[in-house]
Amino acid sequence: MGNFLWTIPFQVITAIFLLYCQLGVSAIIGAIALILILPLQVALASLLSRFQKRAMEFTDKRIKQCNELLQSIKLLKLYAWELVFRDRVEKTRNLELKMILKAACLRALSIVVTECIPIIAIMTTFLIYRWIEGKTLTANKVFSGVALFNILLIPLLVVSLAVNALSHARVSCRRMNTFLEMNEVESVFIPLTKADRELNTLLEISNGNFSWKHSTDKSEDQEIILSSINLTIKKGSLTVIAGPVGSGKSSLLAALLGEMNICSGSVKRCCDSKLAFGSQRAWLLNATLKDNILFGSSLIEEKYERVIAAAALKQDIAALPGGDNTEIGERGINLSGGQKQRISIARTLYADTDIVLLDDPMSALDVHVGRHIFEEAICSYLINELKRTVVLVTHQVQYLPKADNIIAMEGGKIVAQGTYGDICDNYPHLVKSWEETEMIKYMDPKKVKSLNSSEIDLNRGINLFSSNLTRSSSIVSLPLSRISLDNFEDIPSVVPQTKQNESDKGEETGKLIDSEEIETGSVSWRVYKKFILAASIRFSVSTLLAYFIRQSLRVGSDFWLAHWSQSSTELRQRNTTEAEIISHQSHMMLIYVLICCCFVIFSVVSSLLTEYTCIRGSKRLHSTMLHRLIDAPMRFFDITPIGRIVNRFTGDVMILDERLAQVLDELFYCSFFSLGGVIVNAISSYYFIVAAIPLVAIYLLVQRFYIPSCRDLQRLNSVSKSPVLSHFGETLGGLSTIRAHSRQSAFSKKNNEVVDKNNNAFFNLQATILWMGIRLDFVGSLTVFASIVCVLSSGLSGVASEGVVGLSIAYSLMISFSLNWMMKSVSETEMNFNAVERISHYINIKNESFNANEDVDKDWPSDGVVNIENLSLRYDENLDNVINNLSLSIKGGEKVGICGRTGSGKSSLMLGLFRLIDISGGNIKIDKKDISDIPLRNLRSHLSIIPQDPVLFAGTVRFNVDPVELYSDETIWKALDIAQLVPIIKNKAGLLDSPVAEGGENFSAGQRQLFCLARALLRNSKILIMDEATASVDMTTDKIVQRVVNQHFKDKTILTIAHRVSSILNYDTIVVLQNGNIVEAGPPSELKSKMDGIFSRMIHDNL
Repeated sequence: MGNFLWTIPFQVITAIFLLYCQLGVSAIIGAIALILILPLQVALASLLSRFQKRAMEFTDKRIKQCNELLQSIKLLKLYAWELVFRDRVEKTRNLELKMILKAACLRALSIVVTECIPIIAIMTTFLIYRWIEGKTLTANKVFSGVALFNILLIPLLVVSLAVNALSHARVSCRRMNTFLEMNEVESVFIPLTKADRELNTLLEISNGNFSWKHSTDKSEDQEIILSSINLTIKKGSLTVIAGPVGSGKSSLLAALLGEMNICSGSVKRCCDSKLAFGSQRAWLLNATLKDNILFGSSLIEEKYERVIAAAALKQDIAALPGGDNTEIGERGINLSGGQKQRISIARTLYADTDIVLLDDPMSALDVHVGRHIFEEAICSYLINELKRTVVLVTHQVQYLPKADNIIAMEGGKIVAQGTYGDICDNYPHLVKSWEETEMIKYMDPKKVKSLNSSEIDLNRGINLFSSNLTRSSSIVSLPLSRISLDNFEDIPSVVPQTKQNESDKGEETGKLIDSEEIETGSVSWRVYKKFILAASIRFSVSTLLAYFIRQSLRVGSDFWLAHWSQSSTELRQRNTTEAEIISHQSHMMLIYVLICCCFVIFSVVSSLLTEYTCIRGSKRLHSTMLHRLIDAPMRFFDITPIGRIVNRFTGDVMILDERLAQVLDELFYCSFFSLGGVIVNAISSYYFIVAAIPLVAIYLLVQRFYIPSCRDLQRLNSVSKSPVLSHFGETLGGLSTIRAHSRQSAFSKKNNEVVDKNNNAFFNLQATILWMGIRLDFVGSLTVFASIVCVLSSGLSGVASEGVVGLSIAYSLMISFSLNWMMKSVSETEMNFNAVERISHYINIKNESFNANEDVDKDWPSDGVVNIENLSLRYDENLDNVINNLSLSIKGGEKVGICGRTGSGKSSLMLGLFRLIDISGGNIKIDKKDISDIPLRNLRSHLSIIPQDPVLFAGTVRFNVDPVELYSDETIWKALDIAQLVPIIKNKAGLLDSPVAEGGENFSAGQRQLFCLARALLRNSKILIMDEATASVDMTTDKIVQRVVNQHFKDKTILTIAHRVSSILNYDTIVVLQNGNIVEAGPPSELKSKMDGIFSRMIHDNL
């Protein structure tokens, strides 16, 4: 388009000059009407950009909500909240479509104005020529004028398209400019003095006040998160940061990383020192396990093996299908929480750095595994061997005696600092608070024993690959199927084998993520049918009919001009009186004006119908895809990257929203115009039909080469966008880690690579379009030549009248353009329907089984009795069972602790209760009702769960605890009070309507877990499942959760997956699972007394 724009002034000036030569001053007046379109187009473009900006804002919001829904889909299924989040997305979608429809109407109006102005200009010119100048319209005057005005139509259409494109680009550029003008995270570090370096100081903060808001305006009010911070980190030391929920521990690490804005004070750091950072939530790449550990560093075998041993990963790697070359999936979806954290730790161990910052890395590990990491990885390897400086955030106080310096945080301030002995002597109240957490037993140095990696069998598990059965160690934080690790070395493990028809390729290569589907061949007629049904057959037929009438009126107006000019000539030749001529001319003019007005009306109607029909179809397809996705089984999300799914909701939906209607408008307009031109030429000369046959063959030959290439390039273009989105999302999730390791350039390079691949596909697509354009121009020239030869031969032989000949020649000059544009639109339509094809793939995915024939009362279950009979569970119909013929009876109000090695089936059993995995045999009955007979969401909404990894959503406090809006404010406040969240919420201006950031980033990890506790309190179900609910929180939160559960759920049936065995010692029954079977069950006192029992050894290992 850009190459064509600069030629437009020359075309317009030449056409106007030729019009003046033919029609005189009247042509200039008609041309002025054409020129007046430009300010109108500018005004429409300004209004269009306003609507496009608003539409983009809603699009951003919708995509953010879709991403949040997909990221948290497992938790939403467990809470039965999918419909709430679906409705939230669709509400935003409706607002988005209102803006898109307004913009589409303006865009359609702009194009219609461009197409209708030439008709209006022709009408104005001929009216002036006949009635003001008093001249007679002859065939040569009429059709030379029509031809020249039609020539003006092409540049005006291009200008209209350019104005619309520039309007869209303007909005996009402004949005990009707003982002680019935002303040960047600048280095807050100043070099240490020589005196500091002589004292072995590596990091030092003096009177530091920090906020999260980065602003260049120092006078702007900023919320101080950390205040009056003074600390010194010595070379080779171990500094431990401790404190209660929300005290600022993680924020202090962020300040040391330079991620926070320093409002006052200073942060000094040794100039040549390098950092490594391990986040609280392990951030992993969608790459191999080895790549995650190396993180861009070169491989040194000896060092690599030492790191693997220190991080206790040897046995994990041995069990993986591809060893350390196994893909670990997006966000590490095929790993347990402990594995992910140990890989993150291994990355920090391998990095060539001076300072290592670790944000509570042991929270996802069992006590003895965490002890191994502390002793072997941190103390032995980092500090003793490499002489590194380590800053460790932890709530596990058993490690405090080993620290060189302890920093106690509270309320964003350092309240105590010194060695463990100093803290005991000077701050006894802190030690007392730690003792009250019942963790003081771990602080006896005699009990802090070191374990070699060979003493820990961490790898007796299974994985998510298509050829292996997989399990999770946490219902919410981990996918349903993944590699599972064991915590107990002497408990045998069996890796289930797949069915015989499963491929071994995944096992051999370690490939996890399915390749994105790419269709081949032409787009199926079923895809077109699906879109037509979504858009409505009624509207689709009405649109085609409107275009047919529109073009019929266009051809009719030109035929009427031919008739008008021919009849005027005949009247003059018959010496008709002037009064009869004036009456005849008035009659002809009136009908011509009416035809032109009808043409304008149907032009508006047809364009608006196209826009509305496409948006209607897009709305229904988006809604159907969203509905099907939220009902998809969890395995689909485990093997499908979120970026790939988001690409459907962005690029593909955007094509349906905006581009498809424009392409169809061009296709219908050019198709009916070309059909009209062919009919006019056929009427003028039958020879044209004979000449058209080889020309059609040439067109089809060009299309035969072009369409398949263009179609597949469009598919490649769509597919190549998914890695761009995935990499971008992956980068955003790990910005702190990337910056800490100074890997910005590597990630920028990777971003350029995936963008270049997408651009290569797009460039080749555009080059193919140009290739076709050149050849179609040549064929079009042949068409014009053939048409003119046929028409002139008919005219000279007297077969066709002068008016028809003139009309045919005028149409011949335009038919090349319309045919070429039509062929381009045909191929582009097929390319755009590739978006419908890709969306249809997700519409057709297999859903969870929602079939059920028995509803339950509102107060079900009333007793909380659970009976499991010969239960067998599996994650996929192609995988073997993970639970085999298990039977268990749980009384109402009974407290049952479920333990066993990771991969033993405890999480699978819990997932079976929620029917998140398939029941392949037996049954589960709750209060004598088979859960397979209960509607799926009804079942899940009557159970409660407190997950290991808490998830909060962008919205308000109220929305995060009661998104279904079932409870009163009084009830919500009561639940928040029991969960000890009231002081935190009341400190916020909005109270229950206080904003919650995406992912709950404005709340600490412990506070987020308390929100999950509040949700369970509100639901007040008779059955509560605790999925290692306190495994990843600090000691204070652990204490709150345990106390609230004991006090407020004492009459409930509680099933707890135990991370810390000590947390279930006061339960009524302990169930030990192994290989999907119960191997021990009974009261804790009974199982403890079995000296050679599995549970007894678990207690011993956790001491």
